[in-house]
Amino acid sequence: MPTTTTRRRWLAILGITTLGTTPALQAAGLLDKLFKSKDPAMSIETDEFIWNISACKYSLDIELRGNSRVSTLMYGNRMMDASGKDVARFYTGFGAPWGGGSTPMGGDIGRARLPKTLELSYYDYIEGVLYQLQAPLPIERIHARFSEQTVSHTKPYGQVVQKYDNIRIGVGPQGHIMVWLASVSGNQVELATYQATPVKGFDPAEYNRKLPGGSFYLTEDRFEELFDPVNRLSKPTQERIRGGWRADPRYYFETLRLKYPWRFKLTGAVSQLVELAGRYANFEGQAIGAWEMAGYRTSAEMRAVPRSAEFWYLDKEGQRRYLGLRFYQKDRALSEPDLTLVREAFATMFGPRTLADNEAMAMEPDMATVEVNVGEDFKTVTAALVKGERRLPLAMGRIETFPVQPGAYWEGTETPAPEMLKLFREGPPPKGGR
Repeated sequence: MPTTTTRRRWLAILGITTLGTTPALQAAGLLDKLFKSKDPAMSIETDEFIWNISACKYSLDIELRGNSRVSTLMYGNRMMDASGKDVARFYTGFGAPWGGGSTPMGGDIGRARLPKTLELSYYDYIEGVLYQLQAPLPIERIHARFSEQTVSHTKPYGQVVQKYDNIRIGVGPQGHIMVWLASVSGNQVELATYQATPVKGFDPAEYNRKLPGGSFYLTEDRFEELFDPVNRLSKPTQERIRGGWRADPRYYFETLRLKYPWRFKLTGAVSQLVELAGRYANFEGQAIGAWEMAGYRTSAEMRAVPRSAEFWYLDKEGQRRYLGLRFYQKDRALSEPDLTLVREAFATMFGPRTLADNEAMAMEPDMATVEVNVGEDFKTVTAALVKGERRLPLAMGRIETFPVQPGAYWEGTETPAPEMLKLFREGPPPKGGR
């Protein structure tokens, strides 16, 4: 891991702090306010939002607790705005598992323009390959999503916040890259996929020799880095990696991303489903507020198979309750859920599908429901995939349930003040600020 001294040196060299924008960017923002164009395209390119970056990587499906190793190079990792100016420079070891997020050095951006270009240079120790990417980011979609608002029931509790405020970079096998937009509110959506280019003849030792003292160096013997005991790779796994084993990108970029027309439904000892948060196999997620539930129940939408869900509901006595559950019972790799059973149920119900089917427009007659039934004791919970008269049971793992105070979300949390309660029920004001 980089030392504190090295981290400070890196930040100083790049002129980056984790407390907000650089003086140059602040000055650029002031000029924008003075000479801002009314052109919508210019607005998209010059509007500022509070946002940050996170990163994740694939795991090894041949070693349940084993850790893969990927690291960006010291330089060459940045995001640029429409004018070509840097809005972010970062360094990361991609510490989080697939779909999750760890903050890189330089990843706390603060308020800044949105990026239009991504540059990435990273070394995959499993493959012994340096990959590079320079690609456009869909700034219009980023702007549209970052402009959406919600009411947070995590941090900051009960405040109107951006529905999305994070650009998450996921490094998959063989140079495949996924970018999501995410937030701590539980909302996450795919933004784009890319294919990075392998750099032929790259030598970590030669690269290290060119770096100034106090830099982040690559481990020149990649097996020394990989087989460090901290990565928990068994001898058989080590031999397979030495023999050329590579992870299959199709699992992340095809299998997990297949979508179907379905929505959640809560039944049993329930009088009203008030809110829900769904998380899906492709690591998209939706936090549906009370003011959005009517639209959720009536809109036909394509979703990947469920990974986990949280429900806030009223029982038949009017008591508000929380229910959280997982649609898996074990992991397939380090911190990656094994969704085989739920994927098989959806394949049985809908038949074979491809990524091209994701683009089909879902209609109400196409919709299935993942019906979660709450028993009279509130602890007995079952789930089924239902379409018409057909029902397929769904396996579940961990279940958590408890009563909460009126309008509250978490055990031990008091009922919110009236102003906050109104926000939770009605959502952000139409002209709420960013």
